Amino acid sequence: MALASEAALRAGLGLVYAAVPASLDEALEAAPDRADHRAGGETAARAIAPAAVPAIAERARGVDALAVGPGLGRHPEAPELVLALLACAEVPVVVDADGLNALAATPEWWQRARGPLVVTPHLGRCRA
Repeated sequence: MALASEAALRAGLGLVYAAVPASLDEALEAAPDRADHRAGGETAARAIAPAAVPAIAERARGVDALAVGPGLGRHPEAPELVLALLACAEVPVVVDADGLNALAATPEWWQRARGPLVVTPHLGRCRA
């Protein structure tokens, strides 16, 4: 997530928000990037939890795009989180990294998206 945030900033995005588990917020605040980290609910494994979706969706109302997957991890609640974000985001959503892994077992997941999708698979990295 920190790497994706830094890449977005270097690519010229003026403002980047990153949703992170609450327990990691303090550590990421010390990171050299300029992303605005928003702490959210977390799972027992310290991953962002589906309970954070309403807060993420609220923040996403003022953005041009949403990236889902980098830094997400492969926790059991990840599919629920990603599907909920796809269902509420009206802006383009980039699904990458563990966002794709989270959706691999969900048939026709792309039909749940409200807005445009950009899917960035990496050969050999996604579970089928």
